This record gives sequence, structure tokens and C-alpha cells, in this order.
Amino acid sequence: NDVLIAFKHRILGCIEHTLNGEIAYQKSLKRFRGGLFPFYVGSIAQSEIKGFEANLIGHSIIDALRGIVLSGKGVNQELSGLKHIAIFGYGHIGRSIACCLRDHPNMPEVLLSKQTILSICDIDDERLSEASENHLYVNASKEKEKILQEADLIILATSGIVLTKADFSMLKSGVYIACATSSDNLFAEGALEDFEKDSLASLKALTVYKSKYNDKTFLLANNGRSVNFII
Repeated sequence: NDVLIAFKHRILGCIEHTLNGEIAYQKSLKRFRGGLFPFYVGSIAQSEIKGFEANLIGHSIIDALRGIVLSGKGVNQELSGLKHIAIFGYGHIGRSIACCLRDHPNMPEVLLSKQTILSICDIDDERLSEASENHLYVNASKEKEKILQEADLIILATSGIVLTKADFSMLKSGVYIACATSSDNLFAEGALEDFEKDSLASLKALTVYKSKYNDKTFLLANNGRSVNFII
């Protein structure tokens, strides 16, 4: 807030394009006198035009997973080495990722086979219905626990907290986790308390976490930062 006030005579306005940013501005607004920023702030985070940007982000996330993250671990670059891929969140970016993996006619190299399970998990019934209608061979579900126990790759493409400490305890060992935004916004506080980094097993694109109490591990792409930023 102090920074915003200090630059208020030098900034004409600000356009926010992420939902997390929009939420942050809304929280910050409460601390300003009169509930107004010292300059114009607008958001396109939930606008139609945001969908065009999300398509590009979705493609870049898949490119990063294929070309850098998974290939570095010897997993087939076409993602066909994975039996179950899960997308949490079916907003602009989640929708774009699902389209890349299941339906995109101009990206045949990334299309999943019918044998690969693609699950989409969202808390919104309308979005789940939309996912079922938009994509062939998609498992649209609210069954978070079952998906966490079975998925080989989890892509977090939402703006709110997705994984808690209890959720991490249910993960299938060896699962890959990729974020479409910072894990600070996706992991609950204390979510990783039962895990520690395995520096010896980690690679540049993948950080390996191992349980403090058993043999369970998971691999976090780009150390929890948005996976497409690794390109």
C-alpha cells in the first residue's frame, strides 16, 4: 500500500490480468481510506479476452511438461507414459489444458489416447457439466480423494487453495505435480509439513519431496512456480 501511495502521481492506472492479482487488489482495497485506490485499477481476469491469453498459457504449460519436465525424468514426451492425468480447476487455463490434451486438431503430438484417463476436478457443478460436454473421454468429477490417490500427473489450474496436508498424505507415490500459478496460492499453510526436499534426487526442472515417515515421494515441477515459466 505504501508503494502504491508513493507512486500515485506517476501511475495513470493499472490493468490486472490474473484472478489471483484481482483478489489481492480487492484485499488491499480494504486498507485504503474511503475504499478507493489513488489511481484507476481495472481487471480483465474474468473477461472474455482473458480466454485468448489462457489458450496460449495452456499450450505453454503442456509444452513445458513434455519438453522439459517429464522428458528430463525419462517419461515419454508425448505424455503417453502416464495412465492418469488430473486437472484441478476448469476455468480459462484448465479448459485450455484439457483442450490441448484431448481435442486440439492442430496439436496431434500431445493428444492423449483413449486409454489415458483425463480427470477434471472442480467444485462448480456447472463447470463440471461443461467439461463433460466439451471433451470426449473425460472424467469430470468432484471426487477429489479418489483422483489424488490414482493420478500420475496433477496439474493445478485454479486460483484458490487446492491441496492440504491431508491431501498430500493421500497422493499416489511418485506423482508429478505442476502448477499453473504459484504454489503459494495452491497449497494450504503447513501442507508440506510431513515432507522434506530430497536434494540428491532432484533435478533442475523437478524437486523431489519425500515423506518423513514412509517411502512416499512426489515430484514438484519448477519447485512450485508456474511450470510454463521454466521455458
